Amino acid sequence: MYEDVSAVTTGWKDNPVEFDSAFNRSRWTWSWGSPDIVPMFAKHTHNVFADAYPPEFEDFASDAWLLDKWVFDKVEQFLNAKDPRIHEDKVFFFLHLLGTDTNGHAKRPYSHEYIDNIRKIDRAIEKVVKQMEETFGNDGKTTYIFTADHGMSDRGNHGDGDTANTETPVVVWGAGVSKPQKVSKPTIYFQDKPIESLKTQHPSRPTPSNWQLDDLLRLDVEQGDLAPLMSTFVAVPFPVNNVGILPTLYIDKSQIDLKISALYTNAEQVFRQMERKSSLKRASTLFFTEFPEMYKAKSLLERLRTLSTEVRANPEAVEQYEDLAKESMATSLRGMHYFQVYDWPFLMTIVTLGYFGWIAFVAVIIVLFFSTNADDPRFQTPVSNVRFGISGIISVLLFAFLLHDQSPISYYIYAAFPIGFWTYIFTYGMPAIRYAIDYIRGTTQQRVDIVTVLGGCIAAAQILVFSFFRRETISIIFGVLALWGFFMWGGSKGVSFRLRAIWAGISVALSIFPVVPISMGESYFLVCGGGLLVVFCGLLAFKHLPSLLASDTMSSEKRAKGTVVGASSASLSSGAIPTRGIIFLVYAIASVVLVFLTDRSLEQSLGLPFVNQVLSWAILGTGCVLVVSQTESEASTLISNLFLGVGGPYILMSVSFESLFFSVFSLFLFVWLIVERRLADAEEAEDARKRVQQKSEQKFDEVTLRHARIAAIYVALCLLSFFGTGNVASVTSFEISSTYRFVTVFNPFLMAALLLVKLMIPFAILAAFFGLLNRILRLPPLGLSLLVTAIADIMTINFFFLVRDHGSWQDIGMSISFYVMANAFLVFHFLMSGLSAFLLRKVRQAKLKLE
Repeated sequence: MYEDVSAVTTGWKDNPVEFDSAFNRSRWTWSWGSPDIVPMFAKHTHNVFADAYPPEFEDFASDAWLLDKWVFDKVEQFLNAKDPRIHEDKVFFFLHLLGTDTNGHAKRPYSHEYIDNIRKIDRAIEKVVKQMEETFGNDGKTTYIFTADHGMSDRGNHGDGDTANTETPVVVWGAGVSKPQKVSKPTIYFQDKPIESLKTQHPSRPTPSNWQLDDLLRLDVEQGDLAPLMSTFVAVPFPVNNVGILPTLYIDKSQIDLKISALYTNAEQVFRQMERKSSLKRASTLFFTEFPEMYKAKSLLERLRTLSTEVRANPEAVEQYEDLAKESMATSLRGMHYFQVYDWPFLMTIVTLGYFGWIAFVAVIIVLFFSTNADDPRFQTPVSNVRFGISGIISVLLFAFLLHDQSPISYYIYAAFPIGFWTYIFTYGMPAIRYAIDYIRGTTQQRVDIVTVLGGCIAAAQILVFSFFRRETISIIFGVLALWGFFMWGGSKGVSFRLRAIWAGISVALSIFPVVPISMGESYFLVCGGGLLVVFCGLLAFKHLPSLLASDTMSSEKRAKGTVVGASSASLSSGAIPTRGIIFLVYAIASVVLVFLTDRSLEQSLGLPFVNQVLSWAILGTGCVLVVSQTESEASTLISNLFLGVGGPYILMSVSFESLFFSVFSLFLFVWLIVERRLADAEEAEDARKRVQQKSEQKFDEVTLRHARIAAIYVALCLLSFFGTGNVASVTSFEISSTYRFVTVFNPFLMAALLLVKLMIPFAILAAFFGLLNRILRLPPLGLSLLVTAIADIMTINFFFLVRDHGSWQDIGMSISFYVMANAFLVFHFLMSGLSAFLLRKVRQAKLKLE
């Protein structure tokens, strides 16, 4: 049985998809362990008994060995009770040991607590095996399987495709198990075949030499292969929908009849699943194409059936029979995969058309509503009823095809997007298309501009795609931004040397974080240092941001009149900190103190102090409420409040250099805001000089090609907010210890929510600055957001075609997570933009006056 990944939505306490298991097929099963795991095997059964400790036992601040001790004590008590049912056949005992997992998360895998936990488990297993054998009178009929569901990284996390997380031990001994095989050199078999003979690379690492096992043959299997192995040893039917392949080298060579019958059952079960998928697809598909190897799969299964009798009479042919069975199962598994991806060509076509349709739709909307020539009479061309009718006919035919094929509702949704986008484009957007063609046919400078901008956006999107795979790419991006800004924004661009030097320095500082190893480890000294930097930056923001937002091109008289967004004469002159700002400063300082005291308590195994826990929750809760509820009319004050308001909770959730990153990231946003203001002043002054006679016709609410630069920098900053302190697409980058100042008792939903809040804080700051930048430049927020989504969609198309369903778990998992992230970004951006608009709802927006 493989783990159902959709169970993440229920915290693994229940499974949205019902599943069968070897335990369900047993006569009796007794299980002990975690309340998150063992109860789900007993659901809807009469033969599986689950005994779990209370959820509050799973406390990361306590000695996790007590969890395993509870299990072993319960097993000892049960065996001493001498229940007569345990002497019947087809019986399982399942011991779920969570102690090492909990200690690994809380203390790290190489800690004293973790190693000590392993030693105690080793002694406890020896004791329980001895008691088990004595209970059954040393009859030699008990088989033992010791394994784990996952590994762990040095940081105490797991979940991605790294071999440290996907490789687990499996030790099998007892009744029916083959003896260890001696080898002259380290040798690894995978699914009964030498890894050297495999067509695909096996991701396994060599056995550590200090284990002193190099002289024994190592037999690697997929975790799913353990289900048929368990079923074979206990003589119960394989679980329904099992796709594991029986590892016959684990079975003693003398068990010939057992091997043959189990192999045939395994092969037939996998074939019948493939056959069922074929019949279902044939019945519902208008144009059906059979699996090319279907006849071969049938022939192999029939050959296995006829040879089973002959092989029993000729033991020397067992190995040949095993190879034939493995070939049969491999063929059937290819068939199952064939039908699982049967609809992929169709789906990939309509999804790709949907993405390109959205990009074209965005371009049309910008030209029609947010461009300089939005009022052009050519845009008033009547709607084409012919094109609308053709789109309608295509839609009817497509949905009729989906209806005939009994397609799920998701297919209709996939089809609706390209139909909607392309219908709008060809019905309402033809004037915009003609305008774009005329623009390209215009002057040479126009062609150079559009090629430069489009090529730059596509190139930027491709570079950002590569940054998902290599975090250091983001460092290069910000290094280039440092040089670009310093050398290209001087002179007529209006950015002073001092400001360009600050821009370059902060860009370089920000570029350091993506190359810092995510396995750097915890350090509350770094957290406290970063927290103090947050406080210092907050004080600087309150003192200097109002005046810095004023344009260099504006006289002191106009600055005093408050002609910039949210900069009143009072804020420009006094630099006073408002009451709410003082509260946020106190929160940030208190967060630093709480980090120091709480971590010292946890380090000394004293647990999470109740007062510290209450204060942490109070800072998080009241801080967020005060941030969201503020109605400041001055942008500088609002931004400073926001920075400190979320800075306190972020400090509490930091475990290493995250608080330092938060400060430098926010400083960059401050500088970016000021730089864009200066650039806008210079650009508008230049335009005014060129159009003195047309000054009354100047528009400020338009999106131009040069604004693609802002959109591209924003997308890069979004990725930096994700990747700045680790690879968010890798589950191992999520430090569960980030939640220990709020909760230490395992609670997957609460901990996930806290991690999500931590993830959103840099993005919320970025969204607020982006919204303020829109207001300062007096751009339509939707227009700039559409540019952002167009660039993000170029990235998403890349990830869509990079999704893999084969290869290592790392290849598969990372490709899917990147694609999901790229799609989620589109939704997340608009949600954060809505939050930004809400926060900035009271900010004054004065007109920008030029000298």
